[in-house]
Amino acid sequence: MPFCPSCHEPVSLCICKKTEDQSASSASVVAMARDEYDGLKQQVTNQQNDSCRLRLLRNAALRFTFTSEQVRELVQLQHFSDAKKEVAALLYPVTVDKGSFAATVLPAFRFEEERQQVRAQLQL
Repeated sequence: MPFCPSCHEPVSLCICKKTEDQSASSASVVAMARDEYDGLKQQVTNQQNDSCRLRLLRNAALRFTFTSEQVRELVQLQHFSDAKKEVAALLYPVTVDKGSFAATVLPAFRFEEERQQVRAQLQL
């Protein structure tokens, strides 16, 4: 897998070459393509700890949009509650189907208190 010489991230997640077109808002927002998502998910899975997984996801959130289902899967890949909540909060702004977010993502949290904290943080 090629890595960016500037930021040392995988090229698929590199934000160094972000173009004006990618940052411009669009009337029809499309979630991350399936093959790109599968690659990101594999990279996240291969990381040793939540801190490394979060770093990858922070970079991805700068370049891509996600479906609620994709966010749920990425939340579930985190090992600890705080990281799960951080992923939900990080990816909510770049979720294309926000109307489905609560019903899809919140069940990924084991305890009601965690779900309430995420609801409060995201004002759901």
